[in-house]
Amino acid sequence: MSGNPAAGDGESFLPLLRGEPWTRKGDLFFQYMDNRAIRTAGWTLAEADGAGWELFDTAADPLETRNLAADKPEQAAALEARWNRWWGKPYQPESTKGSPHYHPQGDRGTGTPYLPSAMPAALSHRYPLQP
Repeated sequence: MSGNPAAGDGESFLPLLRGEPWTRKGDLFFQYMDNRAIRTAGWTLAEADGAGWELFDTAADPLETRNLAADKPEQAAALEARWNRWWGKPYQPESTKGSPHYHPQGDRGTGTPYLPSAMPAALSHRYPLQP
């Protein structure tokens, strides 16, 4: 999928929800409130709560626990360029913190930390519970 999100790009994954075979046809692009991401076959570049891009090698690190943005700036820049082409205009985030629907993600240190129910015990240190 590529192009301006306002152009109505999209692909139904209803077959997946029905338990039927489904294979995505291209990269996934996201922008919701203060969050954005691109997910390719092997990489995820994501920004939560406007805190800056994080890069993950999803083949080697499917739980996205090791941010590689500082180690692989060329990969991060290439994915950011693809995201920007998909977005189709200069990205100017508008904070939605005043919206009643906005809640900081927490998983990147910008909101209330939480522990996902499916988090393996070996990774629970990444998401400490509030005392």
